[in-house]
Parts: sequence; C-alpha cells; structure tokens
Amino acid sequence: MLANNLRAETNDGVSDISMGTIYFALLICFMLLGCGEIQDRPLTKTAYHVKYLVTLEDVEYPYASMTYQNATGGTEQANDADTPWSREFECKRGAFLYISAQNAHDRGKITVSVYVNDRLWKTSTSTGGYAIATASGRID
Repeated sequence: MLANNLRAETNDGVSDISMGTIYFALLICFMLLGCGEIQDRPLTKTAYHVKYLVTLEDVEYPYASMTYQNATGGTEQANDADTPWSREFECKRGAFLYISAQNAHDRGKITVSVYVNDRLWKTSTSTGGYAIATASGRID
C-alpha cells in the first residue's frame, strides 16, 4: 500500500496522493510544454502567399476586366483596370484559386498567371479581340 500512495503533510493534516494522479499531472505538464513548440512552427506547408497577375500586349491602352476568387473564397471583379494588374493575399491548403481576364480591345494578347509562394503555378494566354484567359485549381 505504501508503494501505491504517497503521503504529503499539509497545514490541515495528512492527505493521500495516488501515483496515477502524479502521472496524470506530469502528462498534462508535458502536453502543455509541447504545445508551445507547435505554435512556434512556421506554416509553410499549410499557408500560401498567392499573387494573380494579368498582362495585356499589343494594344495602345492596355486595360482589361478581371473576375477572381479572393482570400475568403468570394468572387470579385475589376472592370476596365489598367494592366499589368495584380492582387495578392494569403490562403490555406485546399483553397480554390481562380482568375479570368478579358481583353477589352479588338486585338491583343492577354495572359493571366497565378503565383504561389513566388513560384509560377498556373498560366493561360489568349490572343485576339475580346479574348478571355482563365487559370484555376485547388492548392493541395
């Protein structure tokens, strides 16, 4: 019985502490200490920096209209925007990315590009009047 219980003196008298209680308390302490390490780790594998880029060539006044998926998963538009045009935001793994741009002229070449963590991930080019280029996909 002495091996299974420890006796501790307090000002109020004597109390019994079981070995299971001590093991449980130590386990909780180790778990709490370990959580600090998890929170300090960089999120490079689950968080991504995204940049949409739209360029238009072979026109005197390069502007286009864009529709794109934003950081919260909503859809936004930019109409008759000067090019080159870009938007940047952070997103998580599994996010769906989408950018579509339409040339606002009767000639020219429009290109949309999606960069993830500063690396080209998707690109699309269309040539001609009022052409549309689209790039999309899910980050895994």
